[in-house]
Amino acid sequence: MLFLEKLRAVTQDTSTVKGKIFDYFIQVLILLSLSAFTIETFPNNYKSTIKLLNTFEFLCVIIFSVEYLLRVFVSKKPLKYLIGVGIVSIPAGLVASALSKAREIESKESRNKNN
Repeated sequence: MLFLEKLRAVTQDTSTVKGKIFDYFIQVLILLSLSAFTIETFPNNYKSTIKLLNTFEFLCVIIFSVEYLLRVFVSKKPLKYLIGVGIVSIPAGLVASALSKAREIESKESRNKNN
């Protein structure tokens, strides 16, 4: 089996063990990312907590970006995948990044007011 076919089996075929593990990993990561996003909105978080959450969020964005690129790469019709999934994924990612940056700015302003 060629490398591309093995990669396609993992990223697109949830009937295989590796495909299920990959799929569950992404789903769990989505839930953890949502939880981190929620925790980040709590008032009076420690600076260390905010730093940890920002780092985790950054890692999630990297993993989700790699996953998206892998799915495009292994797709039999990459342009169709880009248009179909990209219409939702890319703007959603941009909005999430903008919200994250806005929260970061708001957090810095809040800390500066308290100091």
